[in-house]
Amino acid sequence: MIVNNLDSFDWTNCELELNSPLFSSGYVLHVARIPAGKEQLSALLNFAKTDGERFDPYQRKPQNVTISCDTPSGRGSYYGGWQ
Repeated sequence: MIVNNLDSFDWTNCELELNSPLFSSGYVLHVARIPAGKEQLSALLNFAKTDGERFDPYQRKPQNVTISCDTPSGRGSYYGGWQ
């Protein structure tokens, strides 16, 4: 998965989450920093649930993604999905 930071400031303390159902956790990846104007490339196999189960792109497809990071204006977030 590729995340592009098109802002003029770094995003820090980022949490990327795939296939998050309502009221529970999906497959999470923590990223310390995504620099301004750069992209973060993350292999889908690096996403994991709290019990250690890894996201397997050969068994399931991404349904949705949530990205949450610290910014100079506070915590920012994005939610999107695939059809």
